[in-house]
Amino acid sequence: MQNTFVLCNPHSGRVKKQLGRIRAFTATFPQLIYVEASTSAEFELFFKQHLLHEDSLLVVIAGDGTFHAVLTWLFADPPGHAGPVIYLIAGGTTNMTAADFGVTRPPYQQLQHLMRRLAAMDALDAPCIRRASLRVQNGQQTLCGMFLGTGMIAEGVNYFQKNLRAMGITGNLLPGLVLLRFLALCLLRSSRILPADPHLIIKTDGHVRFQGRAALTLVSVLNRLLLGCRPYWGEGEGVLRLTNVTEEITAKPAALLRSCAALLCGRGGRRPPDGCLSFSAADIILKFSGDFIIDGELYAAASDLVISTVEFRLLICD
Repeated sequence: MQNTFVLCNPHSGRVKKQLGRIRAFTATFPQLIYVEASTSAEFELFFKQHLLHEDSLLVVIAGDGTFHAVLTWLFADPPGHAGPVIYLIAGGTTNMTAADFGVTRPPYQQLQHLMRRLAAMDALDAPCIRRASLRVQNGQQTLCGMFLGTGMIAEGVNYFQKNLRAMGITGNLLPGLVLLRFLALCLLRSSRILPADPHLIIKTDGHVRFQGRAALTLVSVLNRLLLGCRPYWGEGEGVLRLTNVTEEITAKPAALLRSCAALLCGRGGRRPPDGCLSFSAADIILKFSGDFIIDGELYAAASDLVISTVEFRLLICD
C-alpha cells in the first residue's frame, strides 16, 4: 500500500454519517496517507504537499463535485506523466460518476472492501482501465469532469441550490425532481422552459452541427447518467457524447412525453426523437451565453466552450 493516498471530503452527503468510522479505520494503516479536504484552498494544499505520480494510488471519498475538482487539479494542466491510479468511493448525495464506475456501497463499507483487496495484491498490479474525462476550456479557465450541461440543466441546478437543498431533499430524488420540473414547464407551456438566452451554436471537426434555439444540451463521457438514463444515440466517432434538446420538442408537450422513454434510455431506437440532436465526437465547441454545470458545479460561460478529453487510470476492485 505504499504511495496510497485517501482524500476524503468530510462534508459530502454520505460521508458525514460515517466520518468517525472512516477516520478510525484509516488510522489502522500507518502507511496510508489520509487527508480531509472540502475547499479549494484545502485541495490546493493537498496537491502541493503530496506529489502524485504514476506509482501512486489516489482514493477519493466524495461526490461528483469533489471528483470534478480532483480531476481538474490533476489534469487541467498536463502533468507530464499518466497521473495516479484513481479509485472513487461514492460519498456524495447523487454519485452519478461513482455509479457509472460500478461503485455503490456506503463509503465505510466500500473502503473496507478496497483495503481488503489491496492487502491481497500489489496496488500497482491491480487491474485498471482507462477512462476519459472532459477537458473544458472556458476562456482562461480549464476544467475537467465527467458531465457538462447547459440551458435548463444549469437552470435546474440553480433552482435546486436555491430551493430544494434548503428543504433537506438529497440523493437520487433531486435529479428526478429537476426532470419533473422540466417536464411540468413543458406541459404548462411556460416561457421558463427556455433559458434566458436560448441561442446556441454547436461545432465539431470545424463544422457547424447545430445553430438555433435550444432548451438544454449535455456533453458527457459517462455511460449512464442520473437515474440510470442513457440519452445517447452514438452517431459518429469519439468518446464525447452530446445530446441537444431543441426548442422544437418543447413546443410539443405530448410529443415530448412520448419521447421521454427514449430520452431516458437512449439507443432504444435507431435515431433520437424529433427535436433532438445526438452524436459522438472527439472534440466539440459550444457557443452560447449563460451558465453551465460540470458535475453539479455551476459556472458562467466566459467564451466559447472548447471541449476535448484527457485519459486517467481507474482502479477496478469489484
